[in-house]
Amino acid sequence: MKNFRLSAILVIVLFVFTSCGLKTIKDEDRMFKETKEEAEQLFEYLKNEDIENLSSLFCQKKRDEHDLKNECEEFFEELDDKFVSYEKLETMVTQRTCYHGEIELMVVSVKFKNITMQSGKTYEEINYYTETRNTNRPENEGIGALVLIIGENEDGWIQLTIGVEKNTSEEYEDTQLCTVAKEEADQVFEYLREKIFKNCPVCFPKIKRKIMI
Repeated sequence: MKNFRLSAILVIVLFVFTSCGLKTIKDEDRMFKETKEEAEQLFEYLKNEDIENLSSLFCQKKRDEHDLKNECEEFFEELDDKFVSYEKLETMVTQRTCYHGEIELMVVSVKFKNITMQSGKTYEEINYYTETRNTNRPENEGIGALVLIIGENEDGWIQLTIGVEKNTSEEYEDTQLCTVAKEEADQVFEYLREKIFKNCPVCFPKIKRKIMI
């Protein structure tokens, strides 16, 4: 009888964990597919210089903090050329956090490789990152920054950008890393605050939020 009960408990536990795992995998696959489809649509917006729809793909935070339409106009003016095609589309999940089988944060890196222009020029890469889900900060869901690499000199990459400050490539990379690191630190803090220390009257008052990057 004891063995039967133990077996039943193990089956239930296995079912619960397997179901959560399968749900997470299916959810991630769906979002990943949607991101690839969005990337293909984004390239069409670039080809057509469709500023309205291109701007709409950026997250609400960037739409609030940046004049994206103006940045898009400057992007196309400085480019002074037309997009035609790309050789390869690369997508990769760079960050994912889950809680109880639910994806809370998922960040995807997208790269268009070997861009062909109407003039006959080719550019190495267009890249951007997008937060496909951020349950704690929904205003960050969407594209955070888009970069076109048009060359290289002794100072680093020559690039045109939308959604970022006009920094050098090295400063831009540092900014990206700091942003991701801060978001990860915030995620950890929120988890500790809400899930672990929330009901602890002794521990929680002692926790002070101080994240410096």
